[in-house]
Amino acid sequence: MATAEKAVAHIELEDYLVLENANRYKHEYVAGVLYAVQGDSAQGMGGGSAVHADLIRNIGFALHQRLKGTPCSVKMTEMRLRVDAADAMFYPDVIALPACAGPRGPNWCLGRAAPH
Repeated sequence: MATAEKAVAHIELEDYLVLENANRYKHEYVAGVLYAVQGDSAQGMGGGSAVHADLIRNIGFALHQRLKGTPCSVKMTEMRLRVDAADAMFYPDVIALPACAGPRGPNWCLGRAAPH
């Protein structure tokens, strides 16, 4: 017996941004496909574990200490990251961003921090 394939609707990045900004749950975007990160449809991914929370805090703190005195900043969990080469938008647990300005403002030069 053949396994049923799931229908996948592809959306444009601009439509994803509109939906994401109006939605209470987080989704990541990869080449036109949405993946639930937080909320009912994420099947328990939202909220995380105490161990995961400790890892995020410890890595963020270690990066912050290492980058002290540099123009970089460390962001945790809520910063959406656009990766043009992968046609994707992610919510990384921890990210270090240079404090450089580009054509669209601060943090332009590392993968691009997406507008919220």
